[in-house]
Amino acid sequence: MSVDRSSRSEKWTGDVMKIEHQFLDRLLTAREAAEMLRVEVSTIRRWTSDRRLPVCHPGGGRAVRYRQSDLLKCLEKWSKPALRDTAP
Repeated sequence: MSVDRSSRSEKWTGDVMKIEHQFLDRLLTAREAAEMLRVEVSTIRRWTSDRRLPVCHPGGGRAVRYRQSDLLKCLEKWSKPALRDTAP
């Protein structure tokens, strides 16, 4: 009896991609976002009110959550060195 392993590996790869996508789009609280970015919760709240961080409101309520993928994009953006004008 032969087993078709190719379809199994394709399914497994697809499952991993789904899990990875769900992990990156996990919604975080302000405390979790602060831990991830290694800042104080008050800094997260200030950046939120200054609109430096994108937020989402699950269920349309007042609760604020942060997509992990958005925070990773912010980290990438903020960690790039700024190009400076070297002209005299």
